[in-house]
Amino acid sequence: MADDSIFEALPLKGKPQLDALCARPGDDPVRDGLCKPDAPALTGLAALQKAVGLGFTPDGGNDNPSFALLGHTQSLASRKVSAINPRVIIFMSTNARNPDLVTLAFTRGEGFAELIARDKKTKKLNFYLVRFEQACSAEHKCTPTDRFTVENERAWRNVSVYDDEDLANTIFDCRACHQPGGPKAPKQMLMQEMERPWTHFFDTETEGGAALYDDFKKAHPKDEPLAAIPPNVLVFSDPAALEHSVNVEGFGDAQPHFFDSKTIEGQVKASSKGQPGANDPPGKSTAWNTLYQRHLAGSPFPPAYHDVKVTDASKVSRVAAAYQAFTKGESSSAPDVTDVFLDRAAPELGHTLKTGLDAAGILKAACAGCHNDKLDPSLSRAGFDVTKLASMDKATKERVIARMKLPASSPQHMPPERFRTLTADEIAKVEAELSK
Repeated sequence: MADDSIFEALPLKGKPQLDALCARPGDDPVRDGLCKPDAPALTGLAALQKAVGLGFTPDGGNDNPSFALLGHTQSLASRKVSAINPRVIIFMSTNARNPDLVTLAFTRGEGFAELIARDKKTKKLNFYLVRFEQACSAEHKCTPTDRFTVENERAWRNVSVYDDEDLANTIFDCRACHQPGGPKAPKQMLMQEMERPWTHFFDTETEGGAALYDDFKKAHPKDEPLAAIPPNVLVFSDPAALEHSVNVEGFGDAQPHFFDSKTIEGQVKASSKGQPGANDPPGKSTAWNTLYQRHLAGSPFPPAYHDVKVTDASKVSRVAAAYQAFTKGESSSAPDVTDVFLDRAAPELGHTLKTGLDAAGILKAACAGCHNDKLDPSLSRAGFDVTKLASMDKATKERVIARMKLPASSPQHMPPERFRTLTADEIAKVEAELSK
C-alpha cells in the first residue's frame, strides 16, 4: 500500500509517462526498445525482456542472455528475496566493454523491474524502473498467488517507465545506492560478492550455491519458469559471468561494499560444521563483523548476511510444501513466500536493528542509506542528514519524529517498511533524543 501511494503521487503514469521519458535526450537499449513508434506493448516480463534485447528461448543456447540468481540481497527487494523467491539479474555476457550494455533485475512480488543501460553518446549509465499493475491492483487485493507465482510475470496493466530523475525524491531513487559518491560522482553497477564462491548466488559448482538450488527445488516444480527464463535453463545461474561483466565494464575495483566471500564463508564454515546447508545456529565471521561494525558506525548500507542461507529450515519446509500443493492443484492459493526468514538473524540481515543502540546509532543504522552527506542538496530528504544531528534544526527533528510514528502503511513512514522495522522502544529513544 505504501508503494502504491508513492507511485500514485508521481505526476505522470502509463503512456504519458513513457512519452515524457522518450522526449528527453538519451540513447540506450532501453529507449531503443521502448520508445520506437512500433514498440510492443509491455504485457509481461517476457515482452519487456524481448524489447530490450534480453529475451530467452528454451533452445537459445549461447544466444540466450546470461543470468544470475540471488538468494539474498541488500537491494530494494531485501525483504522478499530468499532461495524460495530469488532475485534474478539478466545481462549479456561480453569479453569487452559492451556499448549496448543493458541489465535487468526482477523479483516476484515487487511490482516492478529494474534496468541499467549505457547511453551510447555520453557513455554514462542510465537507470530505469518499470512499474506494472495486475488485475488485482485496482482494488489493492493482490494475493500471494498474484504476487509470488508466474502470474506476477504476465498480464501486466498500466505499465509506467521511470528513470532515475523521475524517482530522485522517492524511496526508489536508484542513485542512493548506485551513485555512492554523490551527485557529481559517476553512477556504477554494484555487486558486493565479486569473488568466488559468491556466497549468496545460486551456482551448481559451489557448495553454497548448490544448497540454494536445493531449497529452491523444494518449492518450485521442474516445469515452472522463473522471470521468463525457461525451466530447462534455470540451472545455469552464472555469478562468474556477472562478476566478469562488472569487471569489464570498469566497476570491479570501485565496489563500495565489497564482501570477501572466500574469507567470510570459510570462517562461517569453521564456526559451524553444518554450514552452508544448516544455518541455525548461525555461523560466525570476524571479517564480516568488521563490515557490520563499520555499518553501525555510519556506513550507509549493511553488509550482505554472513551465512549462505537467510532462511529458517522449518519455515522453508512449510512454505515449500504449500507452494508445491498450489502448483499441483491441491490448493487454491499460493503461500506468502516471504515468510521464510530466520528470525534470530533479522538484525544482521538488516530487517531490524541490533539491540542496545542509542538514538544516534538507531538513526545511523536505519536511515543513513537515504539520509547522508552525499545527497544532492536539492532533494528534500537532504534536509535530514543523520551525520549532522548536532546542528539539525528543531523543525526537521519534529518532522522526523512525526514520520517515525506514522503507520507502517503510510508512504511517509520512516524508515520505509520495505527496508527495516523499528520497535516502539527504538522510536521512543529517537523521540527523546530529538526532543531535547
